[in-house]
Amino acid sequence: IGLVGLFSKFRKHIFFVSIIFLTFIVALSSPLGITNFLDKIPGFEQFRLHQRLLVFAVFSLSLFAGVIIDKWTNVYLKFLVFALIVAELFYFANKQNAFYKRDEWMSSPPIVDFLKNDKSFYRVWSVNSYNSAVSSAKGFSEDLTPFYKYRNILQPNSNMMWNIPAIEGHGGLRPKRFYEIWDEMMRRGIGFETLRFIGNAGGKYVLTTYNLPPQYLTLREEFEFYTNLPTIKVYENKLFMERAFFVNNAVVVPNDLVIQTMFEKNFVPSCTVVLEEMPFKNYYAGKGSAAIKRYSQRDIEIEATSSTGGFLVLTDTFYPGWRVFVDGKESKIYKANYIFRAVEIPKGNHVVRFEYKPFFYAVGKSVSMISIFCLIFYFLFDKIKKVKPRD
Repeated sequence: IGLVGLFSKFRKHIFFVSIIFLTFIVALSSPLGITNFLDKIPGFEQFRLHQRLLVFAVFSLSLFAGVIIDKWTNVYLKFLVFALIVAELFYFANKQNAFYKRDEWMSSPPIVDFLKNDKSFYRVWSVNSYNSAVSSAKGFSEDLTPFYKYRNILQPNSNMMWNIPAIEGHGGLRPKRFYEIWDEMMRRGIGFETLRFIGNAGGKYVLTTYNLPPQYLTLREEFEFYTNLPTIKVYENKLFMERAFFVNNAVVVPNDLVIQTMFEKNFVPSCTVVLEEMPFKNYYAGKGSAAIKRYSQRDIEIEATSSTGGFLVLTDTFYPGWRVFVDGKESKIYKANYIFRAVEIPKGNHVVRFEYKPFFYAVGKSVSMISIFCLIFYFLFDKIKKVKPRD
């Protein structure tokens, strides 16, 4: 119906016709071979899936369909079209977003109980086996047990429900730099260099259905997945490092060479941190240690000790708005190992505190408070103004 309306009202509604044409061109950019060209347009490189722009084409076609249906005089025909659309939406939604027993789905997966026994600061890395669940359940149309059992993989961001940190996080929230490292890991496969980076990022456990190299991983537990499918395995990474640690050596390289340096065979993250700008001093001869004493989303406190000075590395994402204080005095946060944070500390015992206080959040909060005050004042003043004085 929408296409009929499109061709009959082509000239009159050229704006919506143009939207349909352009969104189809963008959605088909990959088979048309114009993706690289589109990514050069400011803003386009931020789109993860160009096909999502088709929502504008669907909206425009719906308007054209409305133009045609509005001219129909038969009310029953209009109702029939409406009923067919509703039925089709329910049919599609049932396959796309299936229903499961809420209490069972929200219950804690067995793998969570296993991981909760470890009280250290660690992250998990889920090596995706989602396609196995999809193929076994034939999409969402048959037995949904594979999806229920798949919860043991803790696919991001379901891990957040159980307060278990993950390496990769949800796709839409990952920084661009993480994707660049991710591409390097996918290119290399699950070998020494990849697992070393996962360990450097605090990845202690790898959750997967695959059989992984035993020289770098120890199989700790297995959980049932589904009939004729491999078990879901919990591997402990032998290359795991604490989320906060001390190193006495820093190398400074341009940002386009950091990933290459980090994935070199002889790189030792427990001894060296890769920075992108020169610190006060890049080598200290002594030893040191670091321990997290308090950890929350906006505030982290670490006790660090060093005999001669060095670098405290925290494998949380480097992000604007974070500030660091060494013994109460503000210091500089360096970009460490491409996406993490590092602080240069002098010798001795120190309390290092990270705080998340973004400037624009403070500005927005102030503007909101002023706006609320102005609205209250306006309504009160307007009400007082309307009250007529007694004779």
